Amino acid sequence: MALAGLIKVSDDDLEWLFSGPSTLKSKASVVLAMRPAAVIKTCGGEGAIGYLNTGTEVHVSATRAEVVDTVSAGDTFNAGVLANLYGTGNLIEAGISNISARTL
Repeated sequence: MALAGLIKVSDDDLEWLFSGPSTLKSKASVVLAMRPAAVIKTCGGEGAIGYLNTGTEVHVSATRAEVVDTVSAGDTFNAGVLANLYGTGNLIEAGISNISARTL
């Protein structure tokens, strides 16, 4: 995590990785303290929350869909985020390290 600019985790990932901090936000703060510019936490049908190292939070609602199988849902989410960052010219070190709430 200390080498990454952008980290994607789920609630379950944070619970598994960090037993000390009590809230998911405080667990995300532990990750941000390691170096990344942002942590994106997926929340299933509730969407996602982005935490920037500036202290800003970004909430994005999920688009409702009929769930058939959740295998690789996280990978697909990651692909969408990375494709969007690439398409907007932000999938470079400067783009990630200075990522804005609007871009996230």
